[in-house]
Amino acid sequence: MDKEMINDARKKITDEAAKIGGELARFVEETVNRYVNDDKAAESVMKNSLSDCIKKISSEARKHSHNGCACLTDEDVSRITLEFYGIEKKEENNKLIDIMDFI
Repeated sequence: MDKEMINDARKKITDEAAKIGGELARFVEETVNRYVNDDKAAESVMKNSLSDCIKKISSEARKHSHNGCACLTDEDVSRITLEFYGIEKKEENNKLIDIMDFI
């Protein structure tokens, strides 16, 4: 795992979000940064742009508009974001560790 590439990818998405501004850019940035933890995800972030991701989200929102109001849930935006960047959402392992296993 290339920690430098992962850090570069996180910096890139953070810089793009700061440049674009707004709640959607910040939400996408936080979503991506939460799941960029391997080389494949980092490479995808490096070759794609946040503005293109936002265009994809906006397009999907228009498809689900009602009376001229486009809306998506947070879960929908997260799903679209992760799909756009090709990032797999890995569930965290919340298994309890028995300290006696180490003795």
